Amino acid sequence: WYFSIDKIKQKLIEKNQEVNWVPDYIKTGRYANWLQNARDWNISRNRYWSTPIPVWQCDKCNHVDVLGSKEEIEKASKVKLDNLHKQYMDKVTYKCACGGTMHRISEVLDCWFESASVPFARLHYPFENKEWFDTHSPSDFVVEYTGQIRCWFYYLHVLSVALFDKPAYKNCIVHGTVLDKEGKKLSKKSKNYTDPMQLMKTYGTDAFRLYMYQSPVMLVNDMVFDDAGLKDSLQQFILPLYNCAYFYQSYAKIDGFTGDVNNVPKPTNKLDKWILAKLYNTEKQIKSSMDKYRIDEYVKPILSLIDGLSNWYIRRSRRRFWGSGFSQDKKDAYETLYYVLTNTCKIMAPITPITTEKIYTSLTKHESVHLEDWPNILEEFNDPKLLEEIDVVQEIIHLSRGIRNKYNVKNRQPLSLLEIAFSNERYYDLVKDYE
Repeated sequence: WYFSIDKIKQKLIEKNQEVNWVPDYIKTGRYANWLQNARDWNISRNRYWSTPIPVWQCDKCNHVDVLGSKEEIEKASKVKLDNLHKQYMDKVTYKCACGGTMHRISEVLDCWFESASVPFARLHYPFENKEWFDTHSPSDFVVEYTGQIRCWFYYLHVLSVALFDKPAYKNCIVHGTVLDKEGKKLSKKSKNYTDPMQLMKTYGTDAFRLYMYQSPVMLVNDMVFDDAGLKDSLQQFILPLYNCAYFYQSYAKIDGFTGDVNNVPKPTNKLDKWILAKLYNTEKQIKSSMDKYRIDEYVKPILSLIDGLSNWYIRRSRRRFWGSGFSQDKKDAYETLYYVLTNTCKIMAPITPITTEKIYTSLTKHESVHLEDWPNILEEFNDPKLLEEIDVVQEIIHLSRGIRNKYNVKNRQPLSLLEIAFSNERYYDLVKDYE
């Protein structure tokens, strides 16, 4: 038994244009090619367990009835149905107009037909919830690995276009396959992976998410899974963020400072302005990426923000926190650090739910970071010129340290001379301000 794809092929191709594919080249590449060359779909299987195809055929004249509901079957057969499984449905017969007997055909539905029916079948559509389904379809997004381009993604599209003249989903995210160090697919049978529970106990679930989010597997490509990647995530993201929060809490306790989540900093110090500009930039980058379902672009801005907060802002601001008394500059530093920490937790909450929950509730005494709104970092903090200036200064420092390492000159040893050459003339005056 076949589903005629040819009758709707052109419509399938047209409706695909309404879907945002991630990565986008799948839309015009593999998936478009699959639609263009799609054959009629064999929806029948010879199995014992599956949904019986509701087709009855006469044993005398071969007349066929396709019955569209339980009620239609009961009306035709005069049999009350308590169970729709194959072994019960096969017993249901009724008389044909020719005098023969109508028997259900022996085949069951292809499991992909059932999988593709889930969006509406789970609501017992069209017998119930018709209005709800009409307003809640298509789905916001679906996600699966590359093998589903020609399976689940495709069959969802076929049934939705055939029945409702619209795609089944607005966004379709395709990820790759996770492989072991030998390049083989992970499988229970070969046990070619570390026990996941052991990984979680050693590094935590947040480190695992961070590792996966920045891997090539998020964009169709295959990835070789390496346990060491979780350790890197722990050291690059989670521990530095913990240390920043610990630094703030330690000094805030000494000075009796209490942060207020409703307080917005009014920076005058360039360091404060810089980290707030970086926070603004990070939030905007991530929000833009998430709006496009580019999950793979989540981690890089976060890494830059945490590195800047830990290795630049706090290190350059230490003397401000160490100062005796409680000057306005020290107060500004506390307010800025508190604001950046709490909002960084909100931004990171979707990918590091455990870490951010612990830090945020400790800093604010609120019930949960996951009950907070997504942060709205003020436009007034946006300062691309300042970000560029500090990028140049940091690049000078990184290159200088590289030269020191090359000649085994310790970082603390003063240099009699450091010469800098720029390709952009305006950087010479800029550097003098940060000398």
